[in-house]
Amino acid sequence: MKKIFSLLFISIFAISCIFAKSVQVELITNIPDTEVTYQLYYNDELLNENEQKIIVVNPLTEDGETLDFTILATYNKRKGDTLSVTITPTSFKATVGGSIYDSEITPNVIYDSSNKTTLDNGRHVDKKIFGFHFQWEGDENLPAGDYASDIEINYTIE
Repeated sequence: MKKIFSLLFISIFAISCIFAKSVQVELITNIPDTEVTYQLYYNDELLNENEQKIIVVNPLTEDGETLDFTILATYNKRKGDTLSVTITPTSFKATVGGSIYDSEITPNVIYDSSNKTTLDNGRHVDKKIFGFHFQWEGDENLPAGDYASDIEINYTIE
């Protein structure tokens, strides 16, 4: 009896295999790249392109530092786009007695340790990709005057 059931089972399985069909399907989709948008902020305030921002800091007779500058980006790129940042500070200068006086104090750029030069994969909205601030040592022997340091910040993602 066991043999009959075994033969019957093998027969049914063999017949079902004869009538079985197979199809392979491949699903394809596309996520288009969106243009990378990025902006520079100072203490969470957007700095518009080609804008001159005036930041009032401690008197130059004291040590000083600024708040944070950050670059935020929105994108959905694949890894590979790179960020390039160039920061060029000049020394603090004032007009003293009708002539330009150079304090010889140039703000140092302090970079965040989490800065990226290559964008991460995937979709990101307002992701901080770069940050920095400025620091300097004051000089109590400087003559009185209104001192200014002109700083050029260039940044691009390619």
